[in-house]
Amino acid sequence: MSFEAFNPSPAHAQSLADELLGMAMMGTVFTGTRGELDTLIEKLNSIEDQSELGEYVEELYIQLIAEDCHELNFFHLFLVYDDAVLSQRLQLRQANAHQYEQESAHLMAITREDGERASRLPNKSRIMGTHHDLVVKTLRKHTEALALPLGRKVGSPGHAVAREYLLHRLERMHLAPFHGESFELTYEGPHPNTKELQKFYNLVGVIPGKDRTLPPILLGAHYDSVIAAPCVDDNATSVALNLALAEYYALRPLDRDLILAFFDAEEPPFFLGPAMGSRRFCEDYCKDLRFAAVIVSDLIGHDFSVTDLSLPPLVDVVAPHFRKLLAVMGAETCPLFPEIVEKAAKRSKGLGVFPTLSRYVGPVSDHAAFERAGFPILFLSCGQGKHYHSPKDDLEWINFDKLGRITAFVADLIEQINATPRHPETGPRDPFDVDIRMLRDALGLALPLGLKALGREIPTSREELDSLIENALSNKLKHQ
Repeated sequence: MSFEAFNPSPAHAQSLADELLGMAMMGTVFTGTRGELDTLIEKLNSIEDQSELGEYVEELYIQLIAEDCHELNFFHLFLVYDDAVLSQRLQLRQANAHQYEQESAHLMAITREDGERASRLPNKSRIMGTHHDLVVKTLRKHTEALALPLGRKVGSPGHAVAREYLLHRLERMHLAPFHGESFELTYEGPHPNTKELQKFYNLVGVIPGKDRTLPPILLGAHYDSVIAAPCVDDNATSVALNLALAEYYALRPLDRDLILAFFDAEEPPFFLGPAMGSRRFCEDYCKDLRFAAVIVSDLIGHDFSVTDLSLPPLVDVVAPHFRKLLAVMGAETCPLFPEIVEKAAKRSKGLGVFPTLSRYVGPVSDHAAFERAGFPILFLSCGQGKHYHSPKDDLEWINFDKLGRITAFVADLIEQINATPRHPETGPRDPFDVDIRMLRDALGLALPLGLKALGREIPTSREELDSLIENALSNKLKHQ
């Protein structure tokens, strides 16, 4: 469809939403010049601004091609509906799924014939093609909703508010309960300090895959806080990331199940104890499961600091991109993970991925129970940061642009893991060669500068890398 045939008025948001939904499901492509494309995006943005009062956000991806610059763009549009209308639209989407897939396949076949345009196609991760600013807006919305002034400590009113918000989101996305008829997996135990009986709530839902016999992927993050403060980066940002990904995949299921888990009681005094939510979930519900991957995140919303690796402050000045680092641990737990992580890192924009073995940092978060049980895990973190476990862990120090890029990176991991074989290789693998390549790519000039300051050279063996990283991280990445 040409731009001239699509010239809506932003004043009629709902009627335009109806038209756009039908076009999106049919794989409609809008073509025009760069100027026309910019005008259309302005119109769509004006409608998105009118959708803030809605109760449910549905995501649409409208493909826009600017003919004069041979660039394929995806616009991420948020539309709002009540429950009844949403149900109708989900049924309509399902009914048209086959035709939509045919149209999309035809479009991609045409696009691949254009070498220049194909080289600019978004990479394998579909969410990486969405409009970055709108992904960031989604992340900010969920983070702000959970950034309660008095926190989310277990048993507090704020904890109950956060739990209700997450249950509301799981219901609105029409996820299936992981076990039984409720998203809440409750359990009880004595409080480590008061010895009084305490009730806990893990919240777990499932986006059913096309082939439910395939090993599922689990996305996990804890939602409680350590103190009566917003605790935004610990861990509202990770919860927001998982919600954003779930909203996307709820309407675009994977080949395998995607399990969304919000764990209770990660923070002290429950940390690593029998009441820790991730431990209870893993031990009580996962003994007979075989995961394709368990992806856990904690403390991912702030800028990385050279102090997290005991490097001299000069490195931060000479290599400002150092702030964009993200540490990924656990790739050694599956033979397929090192290359998957490396590919996603190379395709990510504005993000440096720093690989480390899980044993370098230890059982610092919710991945610990799953790794101990022998499951393949990936743990993502930006380290503790200067406001760790303090009242200053608020919205002010969160880098939402970086969080958006981490969201795209995780989506890429999910897409690649989703495409792995039914019976992949299992068991640990030493990814030394991949680690060194990724360290060079992620740290850039900071690597030789930092090593020189420490009197070191680039490691040529696992033993040398062990010594280097253990020294750098020994007192920096502790309990999250």
